[in-house]
Amino acid sequence: MARHWEAPHTCTTVTSATAGTRVRVSFTVSEPLLADPVVTTASPEVITFSKVSKSGTTYLYESVLSAGTHAQGIYAVQARLTDLAKIVADEVAITRDAAGALTRVETLPAKQQGAYRLGSATDPDATYRVH
Repeated sequence: MARHWEAPHTCTTVTSATAGTRVRVSFTVSEPLLADPVVTTASPEVITFSKVSKSGTTYLYESVLSAGTHAQGIYAVQARLTDLAKIVADEVAITRDAAGALTRVETLPAKQQGAYRLGSATDPDATYRVH
C-alpha cells in the first residue's frame, strides 16, 4: 500500500507567507498510485494544493495564498493517498461506459482479490491478527 512519502530536504518549513505567496510541496511515494493524491492543510485553516507535475512516483503540488486575512499558526500539510481506491480495486471489478458512467460492479473471485484489508475507517495502518 502506497502510504509512505518523503518530502525533499530543500525547504521543509515556511516561516511566513502573505497573499500571493506560492507555497510548493513535493513528495515521493513508495509505489505508483491509482489516483493523484489530495493535498491540503486542515488547521488552522484549510488550504488546498493543486498538482503541478508528476514524474514517476514524485509529485509536485502548489497553492498561491489568496488575498485577505489568513489564520496565524502552524500549518501541517497532509497528502491523502489512495487507500480507498486500492481497496476497491482489490475487491471488485468496475465497468464503465464510454462516457465514464458506472454500468457494472462485480466482486472479484477470492483468488483475484488483493490481500490488503482496511481495519479502521480512521486508522488506515490498523491490521487484523489471527489468534
